[in-house]
Formats: sequence, structure tokens, C-alpha cells
Amino acid sequence: MQILVKGSPLGTILAEKRDLMDRLALLLDRKMRLIPNWTQLARELRVDDAVISRLEQYSNHSPTIQLFDYLEVKQPNLSIQQLRQGLTQISRNDLNVLLKNGNYVLFLVTNYQDAVVFYL
Repeated sequence: MQILVKGSPLGTILAEKRDLMDRLALLLDRKMRLIPNWTQLARELRVDDAVISRLEQYSNHSPTIQLFDYLEVKQPNLSIQQLRQGLTQISRNDLNVLLKNGNYVLFLVTNYQDAVVFYL
């Protein structure tokens, strides 16, 4: 178990848990007609359309992983909580369930102010 300060940067967590990034990428990279993918998440996280277009051009790399790499540089304070909010906004509750049930559960600890437990 690792205790992270509330709002820990997403990049820090994803760097430590590469398998989490890979799972998210697998599910967000797919283009399906009725299921939002990484492009909708990028827009929800306020990534410019020109950047999204550039990320789409490199088909031999995962656009989701490239998006996370971009966000780590351009929005270094983006938290996993903000990612979960973005996933909720684009109706990808399945990915929030993955974060919740895949041993990546975030919740407030009552005896530590502003602390979050992240089970690994």
C-alpha cells in the first residue's frame, strides 16, 4: 500500500504502474461508433484539437499513451482524480470500475487529512 497526497499527479502514478497505463490504452485506443475513446477524453481534459490530430497521425504508437505522455509535460499537476472525472464526463464508467476494482482504488483516509490510499 502506498499513501499519496490527495491530487497526486497522474504521471507519477502511471510511471509507477505501467500496466495500468497499458490497460487504459487498450480500452481507450479502440475506435467504436458509440463508445467514447481517447480523443473525447483528451477534449474533456482540454487538449487542443491540433495536438489531438498530431497524436492520431502516429498510428504505430498508442495514442492514449502518447496522450498521457503529453499530459505529463503540459499538465504536470493533473491528478488521477481529474482523470476519473474526465472518464465520468465522457461516460466511460467501465474505466472507472477498472481503476476501482483493478487494485487501483483511491479513497480518502479518515485519520490523515488530505491523504489518499492507492492500493498497488
